[in-house]
Amino acid sequence: MTHHQEEQLCELLDNKQKELLTAIDKQLSACCDLLDRTARDTHLHNAQDTVVSLSYLYAVLHQHCFEQLHQGDPEIARIVANNQSALAEELNK
Repeated sequence: MTHHQEEQLCELLDNKQKELLTAIDKQLSACCDLLDRTARDTHLHNAQDTVVSLSYLYAVLHQHCFEQLHQGDPEIARIVANNQSALAEELNK
């Protein structure tokens, strides 16, 4: 693979990652809206606050991704968890 091809591949990957993350954000937001609307329409929830927060759905997604990453391997789970902890520490600086 030439240097130019590697750059093109990296750009393609970057663009697709951005598209994926944008689609995930939109889908989670739409899911929140649908849950709220359905709960109100069926008289299961009538308060002004949301049934579930967007943060909750991101946490569900995070847990799912974590499970997919370690696939039952406790050593990989430890590495992923440590990486997440390190990222969290960096955000708090």
